[in-house]
Amino acid sequence: MVYFNMKLTYDTPKNFNPAAVFVLNDILTRGTLNKNEEEFDKYQEDNNVAINASLSPTKFSLAGSANAETIKDTLKKACGMFDTNLKVILSLLGGNNE
Repeated sequence: MVYFNMKLTYDTPKNFNPAAVFVLNDILTRGTLNKNEEEFDKYQEDNNVAINASLSPTKFSLAGSANAETIKDTLKKACGMFDTNLKVILSLLGGNNE
């Protein structure tokens, strides 16, 4: 089993909305851009993979595990989650999305 933990830190946006963290954390557990919650859960179960996302006012984190055979694809999906979600997250937290 291979484990990973990625963190992306940023300054708290000037127009920060504290409630957005709670809403976005809930959204992050409901799947991905391409898979709904059920499909993502099935993908993880079928491939013996775990990917968990969390958000704070200054940090977006992804952690998980995968078998040696699936770690490359798992890390690719996790990095894609960073790329796909960061601008949206910062925008919803009250910052700009540049």
